[in-house]
Amino acid sequence: MPDNEADSLARHSGRSIVVLARQFGSGNIARPAWVEQGHTLIPAVLAGGWDGGSDVDCELVKSLIANQDYPTFEGGLRKLAKSQDPPIDSEGPIWKIRAPVDAFVHLAHLIGRSDLDRLGVAASKVFSEIDAPVDPDAPFMLPGTAPRKHSSWLRDGIANTLLQIAVLSEQAELNIPGTNPQQWVEEIVASIPGLASDYRLIASMKNELWMLMEAAPRPLLSALGELLEGDGAKALGFFSTDDELFAPTSSHTYVLWALETLAWDPRHLEQVSPLLAKLAKIDPGGRTTNRPINSLRSILLSWAPNTHATLEHRLRVIDKTTESVPEVGWELLMSLLPRTHDTSSPTRKPKFREAGASQEEVLTNAKVWAAQDYVVERALEQVRNSGSRWIDLIDRLDDWPSKQRASAFAALDSWLSSTDQPTKAVWAELNQLLHKHLAFADAQWAMSRDELATLQDIVRRHQADDVVERVSWLFKEWSVQVGTSFDGNDAELKQLRIQALVDILEAGEDGELFRLIDLVGRPETVAVSLLDITTDPEEISRWIKASLSHGTLPAIDCARVLSAGGRNNSGDEWKQRLIIDAANEGWSTELVATLLLNWPDTEDTWEYVAGLQSEVRQLYWARKYPFGLENPTPASVDAIQNYLLASRPAAALQASHRIIAAVPSSMLLTMLRLLLEADNPQELGQMTGYYVEHVFEELDKRQDVEVSDLAQMEYAYFPIMERRPRKLVIHKLMAQDPAFYMSLITSVFGPATKQGEAPEGDATESSEQQRAKWRNDYRVLSDFHTIPGQEGDAIDYDKLMAWVQEVRRLGAEEDRVVITDLYIGHMLAHAPEDKDKAWPHVAVRKLLDSLTIEDIERGIMTERYNMRGVYSKSLYEGGKQELDIARQYKEWAHATSAFPTTSMMLDRIAESYERDAVRENERAELDKLRDT
Repeated sequence: MPDNEADSLARHSGRSIVVLARQFGSGNIARPAWVEQGHTLIPAVLAGGWDGGSDVDCELVKSLIANQDYPTFEGGLRKLAKSQDPPIDSEGPIWKIRAPVDAFVHLAHLIGRSDLDRLGVAASKVFSEIDAPVDPDAPFMLPGTAPRKHSSWLRDGIANTLLQIAVLSEQAELNIPGTNPQQWVEEIVASIPGLASDYRLIASMKNELWMLMEAAPRPLLSALGELLEGDGAKALGFFSTDDELFAPTSSHTYVLWALETLAWDPRHLEQVSPLLAKLAKIDPGGRTTNRPINSLRSILLSWAPNTHATLEHRLRVIDKTTESVPEVGWELLMSLLPRTHDTSSPTRKPKFREAGASQEEVLTNAKVWAAQDYVVERALEQVRNSGSRWIDLIDRLDDWPSKQRASAFAALDSWLSSTDQPTKAVWAELNQLLHKHLAFADAQWAMSRDELATLQDIVRRHQADDVVERVSWLFKEWSVQVGTSFDGNDAELKQLRIQALVDILEAGEDGELFRLIDLVGRPETVAVSLLDITTDPEEISRWIKASLSHGTLPAIDCARVLSAGGRNNSGDEWKQRLIIDAANEGWSTELVATLLLNWPDTEDTWEYVAGLQSEVRQLYWARKYPFGLENPTPASVDAIQNYLLASRPAAALQASHRIIAAVPSSMLLTMLRLLLEADNPQELGQMTGYYVEHVFEELDKRQDVEVSDLAQMEYAYFPIMERRPRKLVIHKLMAQDPAFYMSLITSVFGPATKQGEAPEGDATESSEQQRAKWRNDYRVLSDFHTIPGQEGDAIDYDKLMAWVQEVRRLGAEEDRVVITDLYIGHMLAHAPEDKDKAWPHVAVRKLLDSLTIEDIERGIMTERYNMRGVYSKSLYEGGKQELDIARQYKEWAHATSAFPTTSMMLDRIAESYERDAVRENERAELDKLRDT
């Protein structure tokens, strides 16, 4: 049996073997006994499911009952739910028909016109409900748990019932006088007030929309069409995004799922595709990957179409969509072009409708190729006189079959020959493609030699007449692919660059060279190639002077690299030449410093800089890149000091990383202090934390560092240190100094007699500075897991008790008794096990039984619960994990029975997990109900 059929049977059977047997016509299964009480069940079958704890749900279910009040009706259901083959399940307050299809097929013939009238009113009421906007001041709720007027159980149930009426009525022998079931359902949906004028109605249908779309496609497609008329402004609200806790949410995703479901049916594909295109047209974009253009691609993709439409039909839809919504047509064609490495995701299939599945074509290689050929042809037609579109296509030519590439080359050659549009960017893209394939000509994915010859001819014939524009691509990056082999590329690139500069220089005008320098992305590459042409210091000096005279930033960058080349080639002679040239040309101290920036980062350079004017020295150390120093010499330490004198602590940190053992402790502490004061403390980006941690690891080894100084630095850097494995000195200090620990409590929490007021801060600090301090203090406090008196796995009871008593005394003085006790509990929660393998350590047991303070125990219980952290569960797992945890705490409670206070606390933790297990089991059962 195919997987999709097996899945459908399982879901329609409501997890019941008896119901499953009834799905097979050959099964020897008697008619269910509950059919005899069918009239009692009809309201439940129509509702599908509901929350018996919701007055609103119960009131609506009551409206479906003909001659009973709700309590009497529910009483009858309870008897049925306990029968051997129950038609309905009850889990807590939730009621749900066990196997909706089975119940509908057996009972639909009993549904009368009055039942349908009541259902129609109920459905209109439920699906006319508009979700209220999220109130920023309302209490926080997890995404998807915010209450709605009617529960999702009832909304899903009624939507499913409407779908069953529309699709399964003939099988269930449901007759509706004066109309047919499909038409009746569509009239109910169409009658929802404002459906075609207020997008919020469709947006509020959310998870029920795909079922309603399958049940009543015509009114919903018509409503979406009206909302998308003209500029589509009435439908823009679908894309409003709520930035929820875990991910942004937007109602347009529900619309996409509904349209994707309907697109499986060839009868609706030609309506669905233009609607998706119109949605793509007004799509403002966002962080969610579900976008209308992606849905269109998934439906029409050549090798994995998510529709039962034939190839011919799909191609017709592509044409119609690109013609009706041309603004999206090009993007759609680009998304459908063949790719060597491609991915696609399946879309939701209809729940009950056959949707043309029986007529589905076999997807053969020939059909996939035909679809891809068709898309390529349409793309070549649509490119027209657009350079940007040609660039899009060139970027995709790698993946095209040879035949289609040949067509593209011919069309491209013709366009380059006749267009009046700029062609430089197109030629550059084509040239890049050529050299990429030349470099990997033997690779399986590379173009054939005949194709490369054709492409090479096109590139040659259409290259710019202007020599600068013709060669500028060689200098756009440090490494450009030019060679006929990957390994030989650098050597060939070097020769091509030299020849390009020779051609420009032979013209005899400096202006052409500087036009190149100003044009290319990497002017430094021009300088390197000039140095490959000549090592003559006179010539290099002339080019530096000309570059500085030209004065543009690229030209100055070029001069900087030329100066380094002169230094490397001529050594001490170049040092003297630079001083003479600077004096003769009247260069500013800033220009002189610039010409030194690329010199070797060596002691020889630093000594030379030290002999220049003070302004040059300052500018040099303020601007040079902080290369990592390799040799732990006094000169290297002086270089680090020069970075610090230039107020560049981040540079000093980076430069000293490899020789940190040679850097004095005072200098390391200065680095850390100055980095905190720097205007841009993130100068080193993501490496900052790594370098800072390395400094702390080094300081840990030093004997000349005061513990208080190190703790002060750890406190300042706590946001980037808290998740590191290194044990923090600040926590050790907190475990030794109750007064310091209490200073953090008083910083974060106000006095008990002034609850609700923020703790007092330094009046000189800005509110933002104060908030930052509170956040940091809270982190330090919350991450404090060091047990006072602990050495290894042993805990000195006397030291622990002395620390706790002193902290509690200070807490009482500061009017913070409760919060102090809670945080003592947080800390004690991290105590180790004892030798008897029971938790907590005997010193903590003795402490708890000596103090018997409820808030300390409460703090332990809360922290132990939080210490569980993030966890995952398998589908329908229920409370197994919680029961295992409860069992562990029960064992510890038994092992610590000699300490009654501790033992009772452990029992309470176990009971808490047992209650969680019950809730998790209930949730798992509800999930099973929801998924059937």
